[in-house]
Amino acid sequence: MLKLTGLEISMQAPTGFSYAAESKLSNRYDDTQCIEFYFKKRKLAAGFLCSSTDAEFLADFGISTEAANKSSAMDKSDSLKVSTPMSSYDMVPIEINSHTLFSTDVDCDEANGSIYRATSTCNVAIMRLHNGRFLYSNFVLENHTESSRRIKNIDILHLWRSFKISE
Repeated sequence: MLKLTGLEISMQAPTGFSYAAESKLSNRYDDTQCIEFYFKKRKLAAGFLCSSTDAEFLADFGISTEAANKSSAMDKSDSLKVSTPMSSYDMVPIEINSHTLFSTDVDCDEANGSIYRATSTCNVAIMRLHNGRFLYSNFVLENHTESSRRIKNIDILHLWRSFKISE
């Protein structure tokens, strides 16, 4: 059983992956806890999953809403976008275990240098839970400078489907 702030998640890491607590993001944002996923064989980071209620977290990771009903808080009828320094992407809603997962593939910079270089493709996903809590994931699909495929979209979807969320 994996515990994140405010909820318990029962999950199986996809075959070939392991996970461990991630402290840098967890310490940076209030009420946030993150897990980093690794490839077992290569000991290379594959991506991360965070549980949070911090609105600054969403803003820093480029998540914005286009509310269908401007007077209400975000709900299932809202559409989400994620912005990178290069572009803006509409997120696609997918129903998983009676929750809506918003997901899309985006350009990303694994180096996190002072100048943004979109050298990779990442999958970004967010699921809103009750009481303002959300789950956010970011996984590297492919590094274009190394021509290396990291993880497949279907593996990420299997990971999200493996969650048994109890709030």
